[in-house]
Amino acid sequence: MSLVYRDLDDGDYRNAMFLAERLYAIDKKNELYIFLFSKCLYHMLDYTACFSILKAVKSIPCQMLFAQICIKLGSDPKMESQKKRRLWNDGVAALLLALSSKELPEKVYWGDELASTSVRHHLPSKASLCSLLADLYIKLDNTRAAAKYLWMCLQSNPYKVTAYNKLCDIAPDCVDFKTAQLPDHVFTPFQESKIDLRRNPSPYLLSDIIIPDTNASDIQFYKKIDRSSVRLNSHSLPAIRYNDTITVDQLRSFVTYQAKIIENDEDYKRLTGDNKRSQLESIKHEAIILLNNKIKQEKELRAQSTKNGLLKGNNDKSVIIQPSDTPLDDSGDISQGYNSNIHIRVDPDAMERDPPPKLWSAGNNQSSNDDALKEEKSNSQMIDRDIISNYFIPQPNYLAACFNQKANEYIVQGMNKIMKLLRIMANGYMYQSFYYCEQTALELHQLDNSQYDTPSVLCMLGRVYYDTSDYETAHALFRRAFKTSPWFCKEVPIYSTCLWYLKLSVELNILVYRMEHENYCHKYETYIAAGNLQKLYDNNDAIKWFIKAAQLDPSRYYAYILIGNERRDNGDDLGAKQYFANSMIANQRSYQAWHGMASCFNSMQQYGQARVLFHEAYRLHPRHPVILFTMASVLYELREYDVAETLIRKSIALSKKEENLLLLEKILTKSSEPTGIMEGSSFIY
Repeated sequence: MSLVYRDLDDGDYRNAMFLAERLYAIDKKNELYIFLFSKCLYHMLDYTACFSILKAVKSIPCQMLFAQICIKLGSDPKMESQKKRRLWNDGVAALLLALSSKELPEKVYWGDELASTSVRHHLPSKASLCSLLADLYIKLDNTRAAAKYLWMCLQSNPYKVTAYNKLCDIAPDCVDFKTAQLPDHVFTPFQESKIDLRRNPSPYLLSDIIIPDTNASDIQFYKKIDRSSVRLNSHSLPAIRYNDTITVDQLRSFVTYQAKIIENDEDYKRLTGDNKRSQLESIKHEAIILLNNKIKQEKELRAQSTKNGLLKGNNDKSVIIQPSDTPLDDSGDISQGYNSNIHIRVDPDAMERDPPPKLWSAGNNQSSNDDALKEEKSNSQMIDRDIISNYFIPQPNYLAACFNQKANEYIVQGMNKIMKLLRIMANGYMYQSFYYCEQTALELHQLDNSQYDTPSVLCMLGRVYYDTSDYETAHALFRRAFKTSPWFCKEVPIYSTCLWYLKLSVELNILVYRMEHENYCHKYETYIAAGNLQKLYDNNDAIKWFIKAAQLDPSRYYAYILIGNERRDNGDDLGAKQYFANSMIANQRSYQAWHGMASCFNSMQQYGQARVLFHEAYRLHPRHPVILFTMASVLYELREYDVAETLIRKSIALSKKEENLLLLEKILTKSSEPTGIMEGSSFIY
């Protein structure tokens, strides 16, 4: 936790998020771990992920962060008004729960407030909660309730001067200033006899939530295994054992599952109390709705005719109501896939309890005891929890921390355990970046299930299997990540491409639905998933979605790859080369960009240029069966049969496709002819 907070203070949000995910994996029900992980996502501007994680969490810090996220998400100008109000109402419910919590101190301990330069406060103040709640009520056009909580904010902490400013802005409709308190009555001097300058004797920081018991769940590791200990699949890669029994309908219901902030309607009514609009507000609100409806009708009439009324049309595009920025085709599987009559009960916790996809043992006993592979847990003597807490938490009585040798050993042991975890993760990422699928899988297998079954690890493995054309295994890993963490969108473009390769139309529909309706912060990923869905139906609109993604974020290379593939498949090799070149600019190490460019020259029968480009793609990824095949086919055209035979045999070892076997047969036939061999090939393999 200390490392995460330090990175947050330094603004290194990406590293903080990586560390916080490791912490969150240890205990997904620890409210502080959840808060830290969500706080990192919040700083990374991934508001939809925060919303999904925090909605069912009841701690006060999480509820306040959730309300802040509701304001951020509801500020999207393209979002429907109904969705905005639903988000803001969720934020209101969360803050009302927080304000009613017994954990919130009834009085202000000014000693805590004055120590803010050196002490971190893990519990938001009542004044801040009231101010945020007022902001939400202002969004909901309920100025009467907003004024109520702004007054409560000022009563708790008169230093919140912006609360008074907001009160002045909204007051004309709900406050009578003849009877209201003026600044001279609100911002009054404190009296020494009435102010409490003590620190809170029972701070939230010292709760069991913050400092877990030393016997709590810990990071564990499996012993490192070699290649001979695991089975290999048809791609000559480590086989992944998985038992995914979830049905498509269950997956659909889980994606659309929404937990309530306040489960009991009676509790909601009790908390909201009399927070209703005043009569004046209601009258004005209805008048504004009528005016907007009238303006909309006038615009529609104007759009149907010209100024002289002779020609009908919609030339005045400024008055046409535009559709959503990302409209998806509602025909076919999309509309059928989300029938509102389908109600399947899904337990999210039960879904996460399913075993994650792990390596398949090479032995005959498939139910091998994984616990036997675990390293021996340290038998170091457990020490007093209070001694450990002294390292991290300033005590209320300001006593010096009681350090001793046992505590030092325990702290260093924990630091080294985290270091080993990060070393395994770093090794896995290094192998993945060099496309070493086997080494990546074996390295990450050392992680225990809590760390292994996280979206970053599963997607790292899914990506490396995808990069070897093993789409079935990649799909299993991506699906597991999507099932347990549907807000994690980093590899959604690759996941959707796997679904397109495997022709899994219903699952791809579900993925697109989730991206379009829930993950508002991930437009790039949404556009690519939508393009793959259109492509699955042989729709020419697929390229439009890929172009949208490229225009949204020109610094990312994958959309250019997909556009280039579409152009090339449609016979536009020149247009395809431009997009592959853009992809090279965005990522010079993308083997797909070099392979795509080479394929364009190959289809134009410019084999010499294609050979050079294929060689770079091969250098970047020498274990991809498709690159090996296409390189061998170019060398076949250049009559370099010996090298072509070597490459095609490597490709067959990875993927025994019929086209590979046919090419090998052609190469062997030509190489047996004395006049067909070109000596002195310079290709290095």
